[in-house]
Amino acid sequence: MSLNDIEVPANKIKWRQHEIILITLTALISLTGRLWYLYHTSTDQFESPFIQTNTPFNLYKNVLLPDISVGLASYLVYLWFSLYTIPRLLFPKKFEAGTSKISLSFLKIKLQGFAKKILKEYAWLFIEIILVIFVLGSVLNIVIYYRHQGLFIILNFQSSSIRII
Repeated sequence: MSLNDIEVPANKIKWRQHEIILITLTALISLTGRLWYLYHTSTDQFESPFIQTNTPFNLYKNVLLPDISVGLASYLVYLWFSLYTIPRLLFPKKFEAGTSKISLSFLKIKLQGFAKKILKEYAWLFIEIILVIFVLGSVLNIVIYYRHQGLFIILNFQSSSIRII
């Protein structure tokens, strides 16, 4: 039996593909709108905070790259969850019904069969969520630094409100 032998009803809706297409179109429209705004806005508006603080200004490094990187990182995280994480959780390769066994004692918990597999899958989901939060947080911190680089140079990281130690 091959994939060609399986008949798919004509009225079956492929909602996951439609969702990805909709999100991709939304991301492209958002990117186009942001680039349109940047193209039609005077460079002086972006450059004035940097000039006031005597900080070198680069339109690509301080405006364009940070704006694109936030949208791109969010879109890539969506694709990761949509194409890898969710299908792996919803459609496991091998289903073992009726093989769960859980043993509890004061010192340890013993899992066998399907219960162990489910715990393992959700542990990986938790690790992936933590990694995504870390990556998106790092991207946003870098974006904030480059968008407001003049403020960081003025303070020179010597202000008592910034110094923690």
